[in-house]
Amino acid sequence: MGLFAVSALLGWLRIVVFRRHGRVAKGRIYMHTTELVTSGLFSVVRHPQFLASDVLAVAVMCITQHWSVLLAGALGISANHLTMLKADRDLVVKFGQPYRDYMDRIPRWNLLVGLWRRSRHGRTRGSPDE
Repeated sequence: MGLFAVSALLGWLRIVVFRRHGRVAKGRIYMHTTELVTSGLFSVVRHPQFLASDVLAVAVMCITQHWSVLLAGALGISANHLTMLKADRDLVVKFGQPYRDYMDRIPRWNLLVGLWRRSRHGRTRGSPDE
């Protein structure tokens, strides 16, 4: 149950933060930000939506423990990783150097590293995916 809760929290918090800080145009969905969001959850990990999906996949894999679900989960997590890499490339195009700087400070999806950096420095810094 704990993994499901973490997944839900990560999934919903990103929506709240995007709506609050992303300057989404009226009538557009929360993903259509016009400003780079680096606060809240995004000050800990760059892609909480993909992390939420990976955590959910692990939760389902732990519950079912069937080889087909383990395989599907591993494939899904791998696909998520490739999608995160593409998202980073797209966001560099959209936001330029500020996003590159953000990538240098904030891990892609490693929540523990992001929380550790934030607790030690008040903000995160270091290589993006330690």
